[in-house]
Amino acid sequence: MKHSKRYLVGISALLVLVVGGGVALGRALNKDDDLMEDTTPKTMDVILTEIRSLMQDYSIEAYIIPSVDAHNSEYISLHDRRYQYVTNFTGSAGTAIIMLSKAAFWTDSRYHLQAENEIDPSYWTLMKEGVTGVPTRDEWLLSNLSPGAQVGTDPFLIASTEYERLGGVLAQHGYRLITLERNLVDIVWNNRPPQTSEE
Repeated sequence: MKHSKRYLVGISALLVLVVGGGVALGRALNKDDDLMEDTTPKTMDVILTEIRSLMQDYSIEAYIIPSVDAHNSEYISLHDRRYQYVTNFTGSAGTAIIMLSKAAFWTDSRYHLQAENEIDPSYWTLMKEGVTGVPTRDEWLLSNLSPGAQVGTDPFLIASTEYERLGGVLAQHGYRLITLERNLVDIVWNNRPPQTSEE
């Protein structure tokens, strides 16, 4: 009887070790454990390369990143500053558009000098809104998209009126504006600031 109890205790301890080890291994393989997550800041080259790889997966040729959050606010939390993550621009207004081989960022006259200092021209073309000769976002897209191309956007970050307007402009020239189920910046942003309840 004593031997049976010892045997059962031994088997129970072994099961705990096996199950516990299996859970730990599963976490490691699935990268669910916070300790396994790499939060090392990515370079601009890596960020854009990863986003462009996702764009190809979604069959889009351009991706629009506005400077608003899901409430269409202009002044937003660090958690929602997707345009800042991809461009390094810290102003409160602008729109980034990434294509497979180029990228451009539009901002108004309040931020022209700031954008010049913060945006790397080897990755981004700065579009100073209001300056003669600078194309609008619509004009730039129409002059750079290939026939039949698709343009992607986050449905939570574009007003319905703007979606209909831009979608109509693109459709007139044989292009298509589509919404993606996941924001591409969110997918690659590995050290994203947490959401807060602050105003």
